[in-house]
Amino acid sequence: MSIKIKVALAVALPLTLVAVSACGSESEPASARATPGKVGSLEGERLDTAAKKVAESGLPFSLRDSTGAGRIIDASRLEKYRVCFVRHAEKIDGLDLYVAPLTEKCPKSIG
Repeated sequence: MSIKIKVALAVALPLTLVAVSACGSESEPASARATPGKVGSLEGERLDTAAKKVAESGLPFSLRDSTGAGRIIDASRLEKYRVCFVRHAEKIDGLDLYVAPLTEKCPKSIG
């Protein structure tokens, strides 16, 4: 797979997940939908499993580096990350999933 395709997938997949998962129930106000409690505890779960749960709940979400180093999260390799923290994302009225590679420990707090 060429670099251009990998980059396109890394950019397109998160946008697709956010767009698809943004279709919540219209009978609920958005603020009622966008709570971390709606999908249960995701902290410590592998990112591919957590992303599926969030998408099935109808919430939009974003992926963020939990260390604060600004590393890019490879959306084509969700199985290589774990969720460290989940926070409400006001801009998208959804969730921010703060993640770290499985090869690293989660930080004690968001970096």
